[in-house]
Amino acid sequence: MSVTFMATFTLQSLGISVSSEILIFTVLTFLSSYLLYFPFIKLCHERGWVDKPTISRKVHKHAVATSGGVIFVAVFLASILFFSAHHTIEHLNYLIFGLCLVLLIGLKDDFMAISPHIRLFAHFVISVATVWVLELEVSTFVGLFGIQSIPAPVASLVGIFAMMTIINAYNLIDGIDGLAASMAILASVGFCIGFIAFEEPLWAAVSCLFGASLAGFVLHNKQPASVFMGDAGSVSVGYMVAIQALMFLRISTTSLTPTPVGETLAPIAPIYAMALLCIPLFDLLQVMVFRMVRGQSPFTADQKHIHHILLQQGLSHGVATMVCVVWSLMMVAAAILLGQVMSITLAFLVMLNVMVLFLLALEIVPYMIYRIVRGDIGEE
Repeated sequence: MSVTFMATFTLQSLGISVSSEILIFTVLTFLSSYLLYFPFIKLCHERGWVDKPTISRKVHKHAVATSGGVIFVAVFLASILFFSAHHTIEHLNYLIFGLCLVLLIGLKDDFMAISPHIRLFAHFVISVATVWVLELEVSTFVGLFGIQSIPAPVASLVGIFAMMTIINAYNLIDGIDGLAASMAILASVGFCIGFIAFEEPLWAAVSCLFGASLAGFVLHNKQPASVFMGDAGSVSVGYMVAIQALMFLRISTTSLTPTPVGETLAPIAPIYAMALLCIPLFDLLQVMVFRMVRGQSPFTADQKHIHHILLQQGLSHGVATMVCVVWSLMMVAAAILLGQVMSITLAFLVMLNVMVLFLLALEIVPYMIYRIVRGDIGEE
């Protein structure tokens, strides 16, 4: 720690700007995360801490090191603590405590399955505490559905619901190599840009360092994966993305010195945030709806997730992940462009319909192509 502290002190004494300091820490975080996975993966195989393909729902054929989230969370925590030695990040101690709690719950679930209801209750308690101490209430929808100001008690409930939803969305999307991490890296980059646009460099540092720690992991998680993040990783990812999203919404309505980019993002902040999270959120929505329509418990595992549908169309893990990343980028671009020419409500409805069409296309288009190739449609 003393070496890193001295390095930080030296950077500042040399007159290096905060932005340059963030860049240096980001690179060091990425390298630390990437390199630490080599001994971690070896240790997991030696100790038998591996995920074995014994369930038909799993898409891998060999044992893979699990609970890899421990490393990228640990690297992120070390990096942000070193960075904060000379920078005061609002409520950082509470963020670290909450992240450690969700990590421990995920770890226990990795090695000793926890009831979905108990896990959900634990996430609820942590979400309540986090929204309260970090002041992550959603106080306005910026005109979405005509809603401007939201009363304090309701604002807290919206923040808690949003946090729990995002945590569980990332937990469910972690089904193929590289997907959950790639989605979280994309979100972190998007929120980093947002924080910079609203002159919040320290929260931009949080996003950068978390994204960098995940980038080191994803190089080991790409197909064929040598390590999984496990529930320890997926719930930690969801927790951190939720904090970034809610903090972005808060800052977008309270910033006094936004840049021109910030002035563009402020009126569309809710749909910008949702666009960054569109794949995890829409996937959670559609699987829950279809499960309940079929009379099943929302917690029932199945192969109806977006990533499963992509695999069923013959795509590899890497290509399926790339489809989700590119689609998310298109939705972010749509949110920004539509927000300039129509109301935020209409822009949201257009984006929602596009997501529904995207899901239908995944199911129907490959089938139609298959029938055309066979000549079935022409014969009719």
